[in-house]
Amino acid sequence: MTAGERVVDAGDRRVREALRRTMTARIATVTPGGWPLIMPLYFVVLDGRIYMNNAATSPTVKNIAAHARALVVIEARDGAIVRVRGTARYLRDETTRRRVTRASLPKYVLRPRALWFMLRNIRRVSMRSRYVGERPDTGMIEVTPESYSVGPA
Repeated sequence: MTAGERVVDAGDRRVREALRRTMTARIATVTPGGWPLIMPLYFVVLDGRIYMNNAATSPTVKNIAAHARALVVIEARDGAIVRVRGTARYLRDETTRRRVTRASLPKYVLRPRALWFMLRNIRRVSMRSRYVGERPDTGMIEVTPESYSVGPA
């Protein structure tokens, strides 16, 4: 823990708001050589777990395979930092992928600015959809939280 950081539970207002409103989280993993790796990823929360799409070949997923402990860092709108410590694993099952995709629609697609961006960049969106559909190694990182803390930046 860092100076000024305090442990809270999942029901803390700042934790709930950060998980709901923040668009990007940073997941910190440990490389097989013991070095930290921090990767910003889009995320959603389902049934108390954090899900992030990623390719099986990414360094983050390789790190999780070697060491399942992870830290998810989310900056709340008030500037506070929410830290979620937990255990991560990589999933590739279709049922979970569909649930995560459905949960991400209100957060990333069905927002006024997102719809405007999509209409403005419709060609890029269709290219992205095709790219994702053609990637056989796409899956999700699932982080099961063990503790939450809130502190200054």
